[in-house]
Amino acid sequence: MSANSKGADALRVDRVSELTKAIESVLKHLIPFLHASEVDYETLTEDRCLSKGCYSTGEALESYLSHPEQLHERLSLCLPPTGHGLEDLASVTSTLLQYSVNTSSPGFMDKLWSAPSIPGIAADLLLSALNGNDHVFRVSPALTLIEKHVSEELARLFGFGGPNIGGISVPGGAAANMTALLIARNVRLPHTKDVGLASVSSSRLVVFASEAAHFSVFNAAQILGLGLDSVKKIPTTTDGCMDPEALEDALDMTVAAGEIPLFICGTAGTTVRGAYDPLEKVGRLAHKYNAWFHVDACWGGAVVFSDKLKGRLAGSELADSIAYNPHKLLGVPQICSFLLGKDMRTFWYANSLTAGYLFHQDDSLPPLYEHSHCAPGSEHEMVSNHATNDSLSFGGDCFNWRTSRAIQGAPDPRNVYDLASFTPQCGRRPDAVKLYFHWRYYGTEGIAQQVEEVYEGARYLARLIMREPSFRLVGDVDVPCTQVCFYYVGPSVKVKETSQAMADENTYFTRLLSSGLMKRGWMVDYAPGSGRNNELGAFLRVACNRMTTCTVAEGLVKAIMSVVKEDIEMSPMKTSKPPLSM
Repeated sequence: MSANSKGADALRVDRVSELTKAIESVLKHLIPFLHASEVDYETLTEDRCLSKGCYSTGEALESYLSHPEQLHERLSLCLPPTGHGLEDLASVTSTLLQYSVNTSSPGFMDKLWSAPSIPGIAADLLLSALNGNDHVFRVSPALTLIEKHVSEELARLFGFGGPNIGGISVPGGAAANMTALLIARNVRLPHTKDVGLASVSSSRLVVFASEAAHFSVFNAAQILGLGLDSVKKIPTTTDGCMDPEALEDALDMTVAAGEIPLFICGTAGTTVRGAYDPLEKVGRLAHKYNAWFHVDACWGGAVVFSDKLKGRLAGSELADSIAYNPHKLLGVPQICSFLLGKDMRTFWYANSLTAGYLFHQDDSLPPLYEHSHCAPGSEHEMVSNHATNDSLSFGGDCFNWRTSRAIQGAPDPRNVYDLASFTPQCGRRPDAVKLYFHWRYYGTEGIAQQVEEVYEGARYLARLIMREPSFRLVGDVDVPCTQVCFYYVGPSVKVKETSQAMADENTYFTRLLSSGLMKRGWMVDYAPGSGRNNELGAFLRVACNRMTTCTVAEGLVKAIMSVVKEDIEMSPMKTSKPPLSM
């Protein structure tokens, strides 16, 4: 074989040198891109405006969002028959950065994640180089121990105790919520693991979540065969929290109909308004009605690091499972998500399968349960447990799946190192390492300080918005989380005769504000109002993050007022409104 041959041997020659050059070619363009966000901070400090912002030209981004084919042409997405080598990596990197949103800019306040942390980026590079898989211990021993340890420490922060606590990393909050529902189904009704929902017969399984819960909860129900109609949306109070009285009424109706309350999901930090459900009340109802209690803390769970703020999570210790995303408010690079459990034996029981070609630890563990001998209870037993309210009360004479023989007979989770036994996943990137690096770099106190500063920054922004007569806050000025939501109510808004007309008017001005901010380098999203409590039409939703200092908040308000004066109130076209479908 000649020296210039590109056969199999060429792939193993001088890889370290090649990797170094590849990284350098990417960094050559990446560093200036990231440096632009630091320049944005400088100009915000001096002039309260962005230098470059989230995109090279906001107007171009808006055009691409409406016409993706334009961007497709500029990217030249061809896949060549022969390789182009290192030079092409640099060219592609430059092009991608030119047409990508700079989430490190302080102007990015559009979604519930933002600038990635430095230690997290370093960990990401390490993980890519190691190319490990946290499915079985033998191929990733050190990475597995990190995931087990970090998960246990997170579980303790949320109030879990005992020898069986822990968690697993998952590919996002939606995966965490779906896995929690899967575990609840298989533990609560074990026959479904083998024969599916046919074992449930005519008794419908019911899921409960607030009307403000994340859409992934509803999606999980349809993926797992329960159907969207199985999810009962519980009304929220004026502050956006689940109404526990409405939840109890819905549970009573479910029991009276002979249906099975399977899963109750409380939310700690809703996606739009950041509301925290009353977890203690919701959790007690879950235990009373023998339902699995899950907390979606993907967004608001970051307060668990702060002694000043963690009171918002009171009641999380009652949960059977908790979803949490460090890649959101903490700034750990995506994806970094966890599903935490009070009793990891339930995770193993619901997900473990025999796979001799993969799990070589099985020989030292108890055999999988036999359905006919140690399943937690038959469908008939579980339906009969819900025949009357008396049988559902605390300490009542009803089957307790949390302490069933099957769960008690599961292996000690501390001794299970093949982590794929706890989850439906097989390929598992060791993303816990990113939080491990982040946590060691900043420490618990450092993380707490960052979280507290974000919450204070959001409250400061809310106070600034409240002082402007052209805006009306949605909710109280003391925002529960880090989202600040508001309507434009300036002189250009005309009172309409119908609620729908008023909603259309509000939505129009909200979208105009969002578009105007994008042209000025900022990215801020909007969300639909509930239709109640004067929430008519879409309102602007600012998602404050670790980059949102008081200076950034002041710069945003200055940009918003610029949009109001130049694009709304002074525009000669303000009376000619585009359709809301734009």
